[in-house]
Amino acid sequence: MFKKFFIGEDIAKLTKKIEELTNATESLTKTIHRLETGKENSALQPNLKTESKLKGLSIALLGTRGHGQKHIAAYSKLKNCYISYICDVDTKQGKAAVEKVYELTGHKPKFVQDFREMLKDSSVDCVSIATPHHWHAKATILALQAGKHVYVEKPVTHTFSEKHAVLAAAKKYGKIVQTGTQLRSNTSLSAAGEYMRAGKLGKINIVHCIVHKDRPITPIVNTSKIPSTIDYDVWCGPAKKDEVTRSKFHYHWHWLWQFGNGALGNNGIHRIDAARIALDLKGYGDLVFSCGGRYGPTDAGETPNNMLTVHKFGETWILQDILGLNPKPFHGMENAVIFYGTEGTIVYKSGYAAICDEKFKEIKRFDGKQLNHYYNFLEAIRANNQHIAKGPLEQGLLSGDLCHLGNISYRVGLKTSFEDVTDELNNIGAPEFIAKRLEAVKENLIDNEVDLDIVKGQTLYLSENDENPIVDNLSASALLQGYHREGFELPEPDAV
Repeated sequence: MFKKFFIGEDIAKLTKKIEELTNATESLTKTIHRLETGKENSALQPNLKTESKLKGLSIALLGTRGHGQKHIAAYSKLKNCYISYICDVDTKQGKAAVEKVYELTGHKPKFVQDFREMLKDSSVDCVSIATPHHWHAKATILALQAGKHVYVEKPVTHTFSEKHAVLAAAKKYGKIVQTGTQLRSNTSLSAAGEYMRAGKLGKINIVHCIVHKDRPITPIVNTSKIPSTIDYDVWCGPAKKDEVTRSKFHYHWHWLWQFGNGALGNNGIHRIDAARIALDLKGYGDLVFSCGGRYGPTDAGETPNNMLTVHKFGETWILQDILGLNPKPFHGMENAVIFYGTEGTIVYKSGYAAICDEKFKEIKRFDGKQLNHYYNFLEAIRANNQHIAKGPLEQGLLSGDLCHLGNISYRVGLKTSFEDVTDELNNIGAPEFIAKRLEAVKENLIDNEVDLDIVKGQTLYLSENDENPIVDNLSASALLQGYHREGFELPEPDAV
């Protein structure tokens, strides 16, 4: 009935208008798609999010490799905060991180090569530290002195003695400190802990902390491998400024005592922390004993790649079982914590805890999940309440201390035979299970066709003396102290 209104030229004009409208709609659809996928003109894109993203807490990131990438991803997703600074001694890495933040948020943070410049900016609320270990304590103290809240990756300290100044600074400046022991934000592990502490798993005799992850050797090179984009003086910071002989500058610092803490301080700390969470363990325990070695071709590394560390807390024995030389994971588990009770077994792995049968087949999983540890940090800041933070400084320090003590036991040891180590396990009354795991270390060496020798550490008997928990062992006690290069010293606790 509308035909009489559209005849001749009218129909042609209408058809042309419909085509124009269709083309305009398609163009608009493509523009929206480019905006959503980040392919629109870069000059326009920042305006989409900058205004809203710059509201909230201002966060400066220190270190952008490894865990630093996790920090970028985590904070970029959270509301009411924004990454205001990227701080990295490697300009190539740092500037790439700036672009990464821009890609994720539409906002470009400032970049500085020396994070101490950032500390002068009063608009920064908090600092998130993911530097190599030797910088953790110094960076934490400087940030606290500058009035910033601090998230610091594990271990909080590079050496045992550094904790005193860190604790003093946290107390004096009253800022929130969260440690990167994120399993403290895992509600499944917490539920399993409540179950065990209620006695439902019976008496917990053994906790088996597993880190079975292949760690390739660190080839020695004759020429310095310091990237030209790095300020090496600042990178070394508190550590000795020695010639670099490792072939991979980044990450392989973990296996050098002057910068890192080996697999025990890098990975083992999460496992021992899980044991402490679940069983509510206090203090340093009764003793610690370590054995192992750095096996395979001679390389630039120093820390052991195969290592057993034994802790005794009353009637409970904790074994940190580290295999890094082409290992066969224990019942297929590369990273796990197994609680052996007289009434059953609980396994924590892959973000959850479960009751398992004797062959580690899951029977019942504990409710819960891994919560956002970074969000929890910001939540504590907003409430100005340290008790909200799930990773309190004191607990993060203590789990790190247990790893420091395990490393010290190893470092004062001597190379010997497996039989001598077995004798020492018998002397301290260790369970048969630990002797069996020692045999597994030996089998690993046979499989890899390397020499069957082993460093037998010294058994360190411990007290609850926070200044020096090691009883009557001067050589071991000397390793509690750290080295701090001139210009990068830690202040005395009463002078922070």
